[in-house]
Amino acid sequence: MGFAAAHVPDTILLTIAAFVAPDGQRVEEHILRVVTTPKRRVNVTMEATPENFNWLMMAAQVDRDIGAKPEKRSFQEVDGSTLPELSHPCKYSFRFSKVTIMCSYRQQGVWKKHQRSLSVNAAGDNSSFEAIVRGCEAEVLAFYNSHHDKGGPDDGGDEPLPLGM
Repeated sequence: MGFAAAHVPDTILLTIAAFVAPDGQRVEEHILRVVTTPKRRVNVTMEATPENFNWLMMAAQVDRDIGAKPEKRSFQEVDGSTLPELSHPCKYSFRFSKVTIMCSYRQQGVWKKHQRSLSVNAAGDNSSFEAIVRGCEAEVLAFYNSHHDKGGPDDGGDEPLPLGM
């Protein structure tokens, strides 16, 4: 019903970017007319023209590993030496084959923990893994700053930290 309410036309034009074929020939951008449908998991249906088939034959030869998945890393490959240093009060925790970034915070006089898990397999190289760590660290720090009551020892106060924190 949403598809009909949006008044999507029966066909739309897709502009496909230019590319270089394996033989070195540059193939200019191509406008492809395709059929629209409200159904999911439907293959693209294109207009059958000689131009479209010529373009399709050249495009099918191109190695398109642009969106290739990064090489997976196992949990065992990640140790303290490969992890970037975290800012206070963030710490690493290694449990259940997961790397997590956690912090302890005090709220209404009670100490609590907050954590975010990292996906080790999501990073193919050290720079992308560090970006994942920094993003997770920023989330934990933002939570800490918005939920931690000020006035304890880590803030210049005199309340002791709980054991094990």
